[in-house]
Amino acid sequence: MSPPPLMTKRMMIVSTLTVTAHYCCWYYC
Repeated sequence: MSPPPLMTKRMMIVSTLTVTAHYCCWYYC
């Protein structure tokens, strides 16, 4: 059973934003 495409896309976006936020924080701090 695979998760709904919407949930997968949402999780992918959230994970991408989290990684970007951590990278920006590490880069600027």
